[in-house]
Amino acid sequence: MASNSPIIEKLRKLMAHEQSARAIDSLLEAEAFAEKIQNLLTEYKLSMTEIEFDAREEGEPIDWENVSGDEINVGGKKIRQYWRMKLANGIAEVNSCQAIGRGARSNSFAFVGRTTDRELCKVLYLYMVELGEELVKRCAKDEREVQKLKFNREVQKLKFYLTKGIMAYDVPDWANAAFNAWMKDFRESWKSGFADAIYKRLKDRYEQALRDATGQNAIIHIKKDAPTEQRWVR
Repeated sequence: MASNSPIIEKLRKLMAHEQSARAIDSLLEAEAFAEKIQNLLTEYKLSMTEIEFDAREEGEPIDWENVSGDEINVGGKKIRQYWRMKLANGIAEVNSCQAIGRGARSNSFAFVGRTTDRELCKVLYLYMVELGEELVKRCAKDEREVQKLKFNREVQKLKFYLTKGIMAYDVPDWANAAFNAWMKDFRESWKSGFADAIYKRLKDRYEQALRDATGQNAIIHIKKDAPTEQRWVR
């Protein structure tokens, strides 16, 4: 059952505004936007009163929020992509949830936590995955000529090695299939780095917000959800 929380609607509006403005063109800008989002989510929870936390605990049971590969509006919908699970785990960790996989090869999983928390995680995850896929395409395009030079340098090293009496045959200066594999590795490495960078920025913002908080009861409530949902999934 959806929570219809105003914080989720605020999050959606923030993301929609960014998408319409097309303001994010780099990893650093993506990190800054992730920090802005996490600040919004953490400050929202820290501002809740004791009564609001009690009502939330009563009305928002810990449950599963399924995430299907079909919900992602980019490629790679069916096969498990580990950078996406790394991103999901990071988002879950700083928002009182867990990300639970649905099989070793499936790209489907679930966020486990209280209603608002798991719905927030899903909205943020889907947005960040699509942003990461969009940015890696731009980066691969911008870096293509540089990567071509690096690839050709490696080809020349291999050619030199092979002509040292070990196996003397000509290695072509250009091999489309090999370069395509090189660029695939480049994209996968970039996306893994994207997931790490976003997680670090979310985590840093979350921990800083807790350090700056004055409401100790709010901090206790935030930290209480994590062991609760861990017991729930066992």
